[in-house]
This record gives sequence, C-alpha cells and structure tokens, in this order.
Amino acid sequence: MTWFRSYIRKIGSDIFIYSITIFLFYFSFKVADLPMEYFIMDFQIVSFILLIYMIIAAIRFKKEIGRIEEIESLKLEKRALKNQMMREKDDLEEYFAVWVHQIKTPITVSRLLLDELGDEDRNLDFKKSLKKELHHIEEYTNMAMSYLKILNRGADMDLTEVNLDDVIRSVLKKYSIIFISNHTSIDFRPSDKMIVSDYAWLSILLEQVVSNAAKYTEHGQVSFIFHEDEFLLEVRDTGIGIRSEDIPKIFDRGYSGFNGRLNQKSSGLGLFLASSIARRLSIGLRVESRLGEGTSFYMDFPKISERLTMTRAWKKA
Repeated sequence: MTWFRSYIRKIGSDIFIYSITIFLFYFSFKVADLPMEYFIMDFQIVSFILLIYMIIAAIRFKKEIGRIEEIESLKLEKRALKNQMMREKDDLEEYFAVWVHQIKTPITVSRLLLDELGDEDRNLDFKKSLKKELHHIEEYTNMAMSYLKILNRGADMDLTEVNLDDVIRSVLKKYSIIFISNHTSIDFRPSDKMIVSDYAWLSILLEQVVSNAAKYTEHGQVSFIFHEDEFLLEVRDTGIGIRSEDIPKIFDRGYSGFNGRLNQKSSGLGLFLASSIARRLSIGLRVESRLGEGTSFYMDFPKISERLTMTRAWKKA
C-alpha cells in the first residue's frame, strides 16, 4: 500500500532511535553483568509501547493522507470549476458585446427613418415620443456595454487632464431630449476646472448621475455646482427625492429602490456602475436627498497632490 510505505519512511527515524536505545541498554547490561531477564522485561515493555505508538501514529497518518488527498481533490475540482466559470464568463461577455453592437444598427436606422417623417404637426409629438424611447434604448445598451467593460479589470484607462466643463456639456447634449420632454431647466455655470481623470469613464460616470436626475425631475431644475473649497462637483435636482431608508443601498447592484419600482424606470444598474467607475477613478461619490424636495450627488475629485500621485502611479503601471 502506498500510504503504508510512506508511513514507514516517516517513522524510520523513530525506529532507528529505538534500535540504538535497545542496543545501548543491551550493551550496558552486558558490561555491568546484570541479569538479562531484566533487560528482556524492559525490552518487551518498550517494544509494546513502541507498537502502540506505531499503531496510533499509523491511524493518524492514514487519516492525514486521506485529508491531504481530499484537499488535493477539492483543489482540482475548484480549479476545474474556476476554469469553467471563466470560460462561461468570457462566452457571456462575448455574446453581450456582439448583441450590443448588433442592436445599435436598428437604433441608427430608426433615427434615420424618424428624420424622414418631416416636421408636420401631426408627426411632431409622435417623433418626440419615439426619439425619447430610442434614447432610453440606446442608454440601456451603452450601460450594458459599460458594465461589461467595468467587469474587465484590465480595461484601458487613460489618465489625462480633463476639462470638467467639456464633460458636462457633452452629457447635457446627450440628455437634452429627456430634459426638454420633462420640461426640466438646466443651471450650468462653467467653472473652467481641469481635473486628472479618464475622459471616457468620467463621462459614463456623470451620465449615470445625470440620467438619475433626468428620470425623476419633471417641471423642475437640475443644477451643476462646482465647490471650489472642497474641489467637488454637485449635481442637484428638484425631483421627487429618495427615501432615507433607500439611500444606503442605492449604489448596490440591482437595487432600484421605491422610486424605481413605483415608476418602473430603474434597472438597478446605473448607480452601481457609477460607484464602480468612481472607485476606479479615485472619486468620492455620495448622495444627499430629502423626499419630495430633491437630490444632490457629490463627486469629490482628488486634490492637486493626490492627483499628481495618482498620475505617477498610473504612468508606472
């Protein structure tokens, strides 16, 4: 038996010490001319103790070998499951990447068909409603693609100096149709602030925050306020607000909150995506809200010294 041979090799030193000890006892008895029956009695006692020790040690060793084999088996099974999960994850990401690219084609075609309808009064309301729905489809499609990218830890990130006003303007242009449809006014005063960040990821982060404000603010106002002393951007709306018990969970994946469930407007993914991007960009993201009064999202950008450190770290990576 393989385990028994391993066991014998393990206790080989113990058997050697036992043999040396017995020999020394025997030699001592011979030199001192002591009665050999006492040596034989001691030999039997020590041998019996050794036999008991070897049996107990063998049982323990066999159990240990069994545990080691079970652990190795579990490790192999874990490795196989991990490889399978990685393959399934890669297949899933590949499928959704293809799906997202494919669905963009009918969105583009739909926009072209809308442009051909003309601007007659009878078509105007229809076009506005359809454009709004197309915007939502495109928004969720882009969100899915961004989510897949953020899952990929190796996703590219290009840290450069970014003009915050440019990012805000591009996001406002993208969501203008929603603001117009909801009769929401915009209060944006350029701050001309330069920050070190990734333009594309920062845009996606701000899009999710603005999207949340656009969904829940009708006949109100969305303001963009840069707080110079704290070096942070506040996106404030006068919408329906968020319940206090929902605030600690709104950045959790899949959590839509009471407002999302009531209005069926939330996927539970947007703010989770925003918080994930914020962590990667070293941006503090927090929210304050009062039900029925509005909500403020705060994007706390790294200070000048922190930005320089972050830039050096990314350049070394």
